[in-house]
Amino acid sequence: MKRSLLSLLALSMLGLSTACVNSVPGSVSYFDPGMPEESAREGGSLADLLTGSVVSEAEQQLRDTLQRQIVLDFPIKLGMLFYQYNSKLDTSDRSAAFNALRQHLSQPDLVSEVLQIPDSLVTSEANLESLRSLGARFQTDVLALVTGAHSYGRARNQNLSFFDSFSDKAYYESEVRIEAIALDIYTGTFLTPFSVAIKGEPRLLDRADPNFTALQYQYQKETEIAAWQAMQAEALDRLQQLKRSVESRMNQPTPNEGENAA
Repeated sequence: MKRSLLSLLALSMLGLSTACVNSVPGSVSYFDPGMPEESAREGGSLADLLTGSVVSEAEQQLRDTLQRQIVLDFPIKLGMLFYQYNSKLDTSDRSAAFNALRQHLSQPDLVSEVLQIPDSLVTSEANLESLRSLGARFQTDVLALVTGAHSYGRARNQNLSFFDSFSDKAYYESEVRIEAIALDIYTGTFLTPFSVAIKGEPRLLDRADPNFTALQYQYQKETEIAAWQAMQAEALDRLQQLKRSVESRMNQPTPNEGENAA
């Protein structure tokens, strides 16, 4: 009889404690059968991190560009575009300099033709694709973009005699810097850029000399022609390196060919 009362008392206390827990506002009973088991996963999961595109479109385009291989069929047709090039040469001397450049680069196994694309065809809003399209319209394989500047003025050091310092005589300096980069029209990728810089020795000129203008231009011309000659030598060397690189890549056997040969 005592055991029955104790058992009943224990069950009553258990029910009371359960009711108290459930009656507290905002409390949740661990014995509440209405709590769904999936609620613990409503906050998210690792799978949510992998949804969507892992590689963006811009990133994929960049990777595609890196995988493009330059394949040229030599001899190539080379287009040259002088873009914002500040030259001191007059029209006839600049034309003669370009003809010398054309003859220097025209090699039977290297360059079949060198043509100059008018810079008037390039707008202020030019970009890579518009330049590539321009080169394609002229049926060029490679488009060389050339820019540069010619600075001329009095030399910093004026090593003049005492009497010359009171005259119109002064030392002048002429400096030319040319930068070039080539664009492969088919793949839209750039080749290795290069630059040349030529600085003439300071030259003493007299503004009172009737031939001052002619002597000044002759000095500027000598410096700029020297820069053009350095540019054409560097361009020829880069084209020869490019030809060797392309031919070496094309002569390498593919993995399937290597397995068949083995």
